Amino acid sequence: ELINSLVNRHQMATQAESNLLTSELDALTTIFKTAFAISFLISILVIYVVTRNIRSMVDTLDKNHQDAIKRSEMLQKSSYELAESLDKLQSTQSQLIEYEKMAALGNLVAGMAHEINTPIGVGVMATSHITENTARLEKKFEEGSIKKTDFINYMKDTKEASEIMLMNLKRAADLIRSFKQIAVDQSTEDLREYELCEYLHEVYNSLIPSFKKTKITVNIICHKKIILYSYPGALAQVMTNLMTNSVLHGYDQDQLGTINIKAEQESDSTISLYYQDDGNGMDEKTLSKIFDPFFTTKRGKGGSGLGMHLLYNLVTQKLMGVVKIISRPGEGVQVSITMPNRIERQEQDDE
Repeated sequence: ELINSLVNRHQMATQAESNLLTSELDALTTIFKTAFAISFLISILVIYVVTRNIRSMVDTLDKNHQDAIKRSEMLQKSSYELAESLDKLQSTQSQLIEYEKMAALGNLVAGMAHEINTPIGVGVMATSHITENTARLEKKFEEGSIKKTDFINYMKDTKEASEIMLMNLKRAADLIRSFKQIAVDQSTEDLREYELCEYLHEVYNSLIPSFKKTKITVNIICHKKIILYSYPGALAQVMTNLMTNSVLHGYDQDQLGTINIKAEQESDSTISLYYQDDGNGMDEKTLSKIFDPFFTTKRGKGGSGLGMHLLYNLVTQKLMGVVKIISRPGEGVQVSITMPNRIERQEQDDE
C-alpha cells in the first residue's frame, strides 16, 4: 500500500507537472502567434507605406518629366524663334551695310559731279572766248582790215585761253579717272594689282569736295612704291570712312586740322597704314564701342553708326588684316592697319 501510495503520488505530481508544462507551452504558443501576427501586420503596414511613397515619387517624377518635356519644347521653340530673329537681324544688318556703302558711293558721285563742274565750266568759258575772238578776227580778215597787232593779240589771247582750257580739262580728266577707278573698285570688289600711294591720292582726290568747306590739310606720306595685290575697293572704303569720320566727328566747324596718312612696307609680305588726325579725339567709353554696329555720337546729324563697323569687317575679313585705334580726348585719333600685300583668291574664297 505504501508503494502504491507513493506511485500514485508520483503519477499525480508528474501529471501536474505535465499539465503545467502544457499550460506554459500553450501560453508561449499564444504569445508567439500574437507576436507573429503583430510582426506580420507591421510588415504589411511598412510595405503599404513604402509602396505609397514609391508611387508618390513615381508620380512626382513623371510629372517632373512631363514638365521637363514641356519646358524643353518651349526652349526649343524659343531657340528656333531666336535663331530666326538672329538671321533676320544679320540680314538686315548686311542690307544696312550695303546701303551704307551705296550711300558713300552716292555721296562720291554727288561730290565729284560738283567738283568736276568747275574745271569743265572754266574750259567751256575759255572755249567760248576763243570762238568769239576767232569770229572777230575772221570778220576783220574778210573786210580786209586785219592788222598785225590784231593777229598778235589773237594769238596771245588764244594761247592763254588754251592753257587755261588745257589745265582745267586735265584737272577734270584726273578727277574723272580717280572717280572712275574708285567707283569701279567699290562696286565690283575685284582682286587686282595697284600701287598703294598712288591709290591713296586717288581716294583723297575723290573726297576733295568733303574737305572744301573745312580747314583740314591732308598729307599722304610714302617713301617708296608699294605694290599690292588685294581689294582696292575695300581699301578705298576704309580710307573714305576714316577721312569722313574725321570731318564729321573729329573737328568742329572752321577748326584747323591736319590728317597724316603714312604707308610703310613692314616686311616682304606685310604693309602698314598709319592714319592720324589732331582733332577732338574720343573718351574711353566711346573708344570701347567704336566698332559696334549702329553706335554713333552724331545720331541725326549724318552718323549712321555703321561706318567703323564696316571698316572693321573690311579690314579683318576682306583685307585679311588687323586694325587698332588709340585715342584720348583732345589728342586726336591714331589708327594702325596691318595687312598682307598680297591676297590669294583661293584663301579669300575659303573665307
